[in-house]
Amino acid sequence: MPRELITIQAGQCENQIGMEFWSQLCAEHGISKDGILEDFATEGG
Repeated sequence: MPRELITIQAGQCENQIGMEFWSQLCAEHGISKDGILEDFATEGG
C-alpha cells in the first residue's frame, strides 16, 4: 500500500481546509507538530 499523499491547495479557503485536513490526519495517527511519532502511536494493540 502506498504511503505517499499529495494535496494541492489554491486560494485562502483551500489552504484553510488543507490545514484542517493535515491537522486532523496528524492527530488521528499520532504525529506531533514537529513531525515526530508520539509514544501512544507506536504501542501495539
